[in-house]
Amino acid sequence: MITEQQTDKPVSKAHRAVVEQYFKAFNTNDFTTAAGLFSAEGELHPPFDEAIVGPTAIAAYLQQEASKMKAYPKSIAGADREQVEVIGQVDAVVFKVGVRWTFSLTEAAKIRTLSIRLLASMKELLTMRSDR
Repeated sequence: MITEQQTDKPVSKAHRAVVEQYFKAFNTNDFTTAAGLFSAEGELHPPFDEAIVGPTAIAAYLQQEASKMKAYPKSIAGADREQVEVIGQVDAVVFKVGVRWTFSLTEAAKIRTLSIRLLASMKELLTMRSDR
């Protein structure tokens, strides 16, 4: 469960539901469902890559790049009326890293953009290894 951070901009139930659906689909490798949460012009902004645009392209990208990853969202907070920030961790095959996901959502509760930022220094990124 994602803990809501106390801010003056609470996350709407509809937006929280979309965010939770995204992580559930992501963690079960159901990338078609995850990508289906994006609007027709929705954009995924992964670290180190150009924007991926549209649900079909997003599903293909996630299938190729994320099939061996698990996301562990820990906290959620409203950034403004249409924006939600989630802080957590991603476990990949060879590393674990803190992440901030920034969701921009439409009034119809579709993902307009999802920006993913790694919460690590460049030095940490260059020396990552599994601690398993």
